[in-house]
Amino acid sequence: KDAIAKKASEFINSNDIVFIGAGMTCNLLCRYLNASGKENITIVTTNITGAMEVAVNSEISTLLLGGDVHAGANHLETLDEYTIQTLEKMYFDKVFITVDGIDLNCGYSIMNRAQLPLYNYLIQNSYQLYLLANEGKFNKRTFTLFCGLDTIPNVITNACVEPVYLTYYAEHGIHL
Repeated sequence: KDAIAKKASEFINSNDIVFIGAGMTCNLLCRYLNASGKENITIVTTNITGAMEVAVNSEISTLLLGGDVHAGANHLETLDEYTIQTLEKMYFDKVFITVDGIDLNCGYSIMNRAQLPLYNYLIQNSYQLYLLANEGKFNKRTFTLFCGLDTIPNVITNACVEPVYLTYYAEHGIHL
């Protein structure tokens, strides 16, 4: 997760407006951004833990979206039915999210179905969308279908991914 977050931080430039989702890998991404020396970055997030990583950096403007607080295994997130209303009319240069499951036949899935409207909004309102996923997410199907594997054009993962997924991504023009 650390290497994935470090690599993801390389795709964020000074002056970017970025949405960063919740989860341990996104927390680590915020940590790397805090230490990056990049300037004038705006981060919008539901990730309380990640927001705390960057809050002390004067070069990073952080907008924490409100909502009910949900505790994950290694993060705190705000999310409810009003989160999307807050996001209306916001557009992002880049979006970084995680999922709970990746399956060749069932696509990307998430455990928290309350994230579904948020993720669908982000797909429609960002220039570049990145999925951060370690090998533990692959060959796994969780509670709620998010989208097909060909929906997210950029996947940052580690080298332990089965070749069948690498082939699928290459055949569908997904950047790894």
